[in-house]
Amino acid sequence: MGVDVENVWARLTVLPSMPPRMGLFTSLSEWLNRGIDPRPQMYDMAPTWRAFKAGLLQPGNPVQYPRLTGWALDVGRARDVRIIEAPEGRFVAEPPVVVEGELVDDHPAAWIERLARDGEAIVAVGEQGPDAFSSFAEWSGTWHMGVITVATYMSPRGVGVTP
Repeated sequence: MGVDVENVWARLTVLPSMPPRMGLFTSLSEWLNRGIDPRPQMYDMAPTWRAFKAGLLQPGNPVQYPRLTGWALDVGRARDVRIIEAPEGRFVAEPPVVVEGELVDDHPAAWIERLARDGEAIVAVGEQGPDAFSSFAEWSGTWHMGVITVATYMSPRGVGVTP
């Protein structure tokens, strides 16, 4: 596809725009390399960021992130993250993977517990990782964002976000 940008995946645990939710940053290049552009289904943060910088919006103005239907965030493996095809209300034995990445460490227990409690997460997609920006706020202003369901597993222990 000719897209040569860094492939970055990062857990988001502090989201000033939506504090009650955990999240995940995914590289746009991973999506584009698989022939998918998720941005049309997501909220573009760039105009909101410009409005904040221009003083047209104040902290506390509501933003409604769109739901990404048909997909789910799968965190069932220690450090892997996958977004899988997940038709609502259907059991899928081997769900197709939309995009996937691996983080450098195991998922923190608090992150997993929060995902399990909320049943959903924020997914942010961007073209560059945080190293290209001077602040978290500037970086987050380049994202496209949406809310995604967290995949659940059934096991002898019950139902949860990990097997």
